Amino acid sequence: MSGRKALHDNKEELLRRIRIYANLGKLDKCMKGCATKSISDQGGKLLKTHITDTFAEAIKDEKTLLGVQNIPLLLADRTAKAVVQHRLRLDGATLSADTSAVLSEGEHRAVALAVFLAELKMYAGLDAIIIDDPVSSLDHQRRNNVARRLVGEAKIRQVVVFTHDLVFASEVGFYAAKEQVPLKVSGIHRGAKGFGTLDPDGHPWLTRNLGGRSQWLE
Repeated sequence: MSGRKALHDNKEELLRRIRIYANLGKLDKCMKGCATKSISDQGGKLLKTHITDTFAEAIKDEKTLLGVQNIPLLLADRTAKAVVQHRLRLDGATLSADTSAVLSEGEHRAVALAVFLAELKMYAGLDAIIIDDPVSSLDHQRRNNVARRLVGEAKIRQVVVFTHDLVFASEVGFYAAKEQVPLKVSGIHRGAKGFGTLDPDGHPWLTRNLGGRSQWLE
């Protein structure tokens, strides 16, 4: 009887606490439903199926074309707050440092260019691309590979290359002529209005042959 009386006397307080626990349960369910982990997990699965594997294969192809296929790279993906990010790692390496801390400057530049060109394959559009001095620190063979690869890309899109490497410019001209890809060469120098003046004569003086220099002088 004492228990029933205590229950009767505290009925309203008990009902109030029951409502509190019920609301807390609903809030907990809502919070779990709003968590991004399940979204991240599902996004990671979709990314791996439709993008990561394709992207990794594209990087592999570009590494071969640019002559850096001997560098063991692994494409790792990480999902944080439903945002998926890719990162290149050295495959099998025990060092967790960034690739730029391990690879030489030339190797790192070649790998970066390979990844950039691989990313282009992931987009349906054929927008123009602008590349600034892509062969700095590269040896002669990789410089040659880059020239051939950029001319190949120029078959399907406009490619604008800025360079002060005249040997590289000559190699681009060689492959453009070989592949019958239209090429326009413009010199940029310091003129009356300062730096960045476009040279209407096209090829810089140092890249002209004897006939071209004679014509310019005349």
